[in-house]
Amino acid sequence: MMLITTHEVENLTSQYIFLLGLYRALYILNWVYRSYHETYYKHNWVVYSCGILQTCLYLDFFYYFFISRTPEGKMVMPR
Repeated sequence: MMLITTHEVENLTSQYIFLLGLYRALYILNWVYRSYHETYYKHNWVVYSCGILQTCLYLDFFYYFFISRTPEGKMVMPR
């Protein structure tokens, strides 16, 4: 919400948020890997659903992040 109200996102801030979202996506891959390779690895369904929901919320940001990778390099969020 803060990024939308300021409209223009600094380069370092956009990279930080992108890496946070990438961390969440890789964490989901970690869950999948551990559930197949560790016998007693179990979580509650709430943990999985909230983790997937949080990662899906980053998808909108990922879209604008990759569009902003132009020569001028400014990331602008829609109003």
